[in-house]
Amino acid sequence: MQAPSEDDVARQESLKRRAEAHAQWKRNFFQSRPPPPFIPKCRRRRSRERIAGAPVHLLHRRALELVSAEAARASSPPPPPQAATTEVTEPRSKSDAWRERMLLEVERRDPYTDINIRTDPRRTVVVSSLHPKSLEEDIRLFGEQFGRVVSVRLICDRDGRSRRYGFVQFGLEAEARKAVANSRKRRLHGRAVVMEMERGRLEPGFLPKRLAEARRQAAGSASASSAKRQRVEGRGVASAPAAVARGGASAATADTRDEVDAFLDDIMNLT
Repeated sequence: MQAPSEDDVARQESLKRRAEAHAQWKRNFFQSRPPPPFIPKCRRRRSRERIAGAPVHLLHRRALELVSAEAARASSPPPPPQAATTEVTEPRSKSDAWRERMLLEVERRDPYTDINIRTDPRRTVVVSSLHPKSLEEDIRLFGEQFGRVVSVRLICDRDGRSRRYGFVQFGLEAEARKAVANSRKRRLHGRAVVMEMERGRLEPGFLPKRLAEARRQAAGSASASSAKRQRVEGRGVASAPAAVARGGASAATADTRDEVDAFLDDIMNLT
């Protein structure tokens, strides 16, 4: 058997040293932390709960007071019922509430100072009769059929639902007039869209349909109430001369009866 050479022995010793060095490195690198110090369990004494925070004789005294008060209340006569002094307010109808809300909106409305309106009125078009699910992007795509759209604004209520109308500003005034002239020929979500030039900032005193309708109803109700009051007053003035005439006629009839009675008495005395 051939003996290993010096190179083989040196190589094996080198591998053995490397293995031992690697094992020592692993032991040093993955050395675990020292265990935490031992803490004994804390034993707390349970404190006895006090009964309602007071001695028993105080509770007994309070119970006797309640029983005596209940007996005195049962023996005393009941108080007389008080008349209700609260005025019963008549419930308002939905139409009156809507009219009042619209009139408040008319008072607050000022298109010249509204910070949300920043468009040119001569290049702005009002888009109405929209589908409830139509979005601003849909309105923009619809308006780009007639020209360059600068801005789109869809009007929504307080709950975020669409009011089915909005405003579209075009790049040129001619494009806005073209959209107004040809809007009836196109449809958006299956509906014929109505496009008109903005009139809120061009015509002083202009109101949308719902606000104008609320103001007309309020004026009609006010005129009707004044006419009814005038009719009642006229009826009272006309009834006064009639009462005077009836009083005069009754007085004349009484005088005639007295004269007839006196005449009959004279005839009886002659016989």
